[in-house]
Amino acid sequence: MVENNFDKVQGFVNNGDCQENFQKGKEWSFDLKVGDEYFVSGDTLPSKLTDSNPFIIIKPGQFAILETKETVSLNREYMALISVKFSFKKKGLINVSGFHVDPLYKGKIIFTVFNAGPNEIYIKRDEYVFMIFFMKLTKPLPKECDIRQGYQGIPKEMFANLGGGSLTLMEYNKKIEQIEFYIKFIIVPVAISIFVFLIGSFFKSIIH
Repeated sequence: MVENNFDKVQGFVNNGDCQENFQKGKEWSFDLKVGDEYFVSGDTLPSKLTDSNPFIIIKPGQFAILETKETVSLNREYMALISVKFSFKKKGLINVSGFHVDPLYKGKIIFTVFNAGPNEIYIKRDEYVFMIFFMKLTKPLPKECDIRQGYQGIPKEMFANLGGGSLTLMEYNKKIEQIEFYIKFIIVPVAISIFVFLIGSFFKSIIH
């Protein structure tokens, strides 16, 4: 059952705008903002949003690793489900990482997302991008279970495999179009010219 009693769940989202987050989530979930640190496939290291650099740009076919601005602190009685907000899903932004938060988790939530849409996706600093809602367990975890210290930033192991000079789907398409151009307008005409020349030479040798 989804827990939508604000008095019971307000302590799970650690942020000064907790009430606003809850109201934006239509009072049964919490909307969460994108944090300052992010990573986009093709880069070598994470970057940070600033006043002079307030946008994340995710190209079609690119992966990105995003963090929430808020931290989440769950007790032994609750777990949570997480998602990308529909306003970004309809642009093609897909969550390809986990879809739940374990009981006793304390930290930021890290999302790995993929732009499956045809256009670049712009995410502004402090924009509401994610949502979370809480579900009460039928039986709390035993007391011997330890608090799970979560993320306070994007760990190296998450972005290491997405780094380097990877190409987006759009860039792959451009490469293919370039190859098709060379084949149609350079390689094929040259091959035909050589073939015609060889045929002509062959017939000349027969005649003579």
